Amino acid sequence: MKIKFPKTERILSLSAMIVSILTLIIFIYQTNIINRQSKLSVKPRLSFGITQTTGDSIVSFTQWVKNKGLGPAIVQKANILYKKEQYKLDFDAFAIKKFPQIEEYGNIAETASVEDYTTLSSNETLVIYKFDIPIAKLPQLTKYLELDPISLNPKWKFNIQYTSMYEDAIWEINNTDNVPVEE
Repeated sequence: MKIKFPKTERILSLSAMIVSILTLIIFIYQTNIINRQSKLSVKPRLSFGITQTTGDSIVSFTQWVKNKGLGPAIVQKANILYKKEQYKLDFDAFAIKKFPQIEEYGNIAETASVEDYTTLSSNETLVIYKFDIPIAKLPQLTKYLELDPISLNPKWKFNIQYTSMYEDAIWEINNTDNVPVEE
């Protein structure tokens, strides 16, 4: 009995097909890696912070949000949560509505509002509010604003939902937990 081997043309064409299929698989894999890498290269990461500085007779409180990520953060929704009510993240309007006598205790030196579809560039810091008060009025202000007496942290909570320029994921962050959570 004689063993019959396939013809050389058949072996070459089968080898070419296998090499083509393997090349296609590698190409698809590389494309996925490049796609993930490009999305990570523009991923934003928002972070809240509060700074307290004390001068001779003035205490300054500054609450800010900073984009520590690599790409711009596109704000989808921003609000202030206070006593189970939601307000637009416009600190000036919020302070006037909920704390109308706030300027009797000190000076609101700077405020900002975060509108929907606002863009925070990489390394951009947005000061939500800066409040300067005389040290002598600190106990009254703490009571009026219902601040935590030890840490002086406010009872209100800032909440921002944002996405990257690819708009493939939405993250949410608040100033209490200060950790972005993907939705």
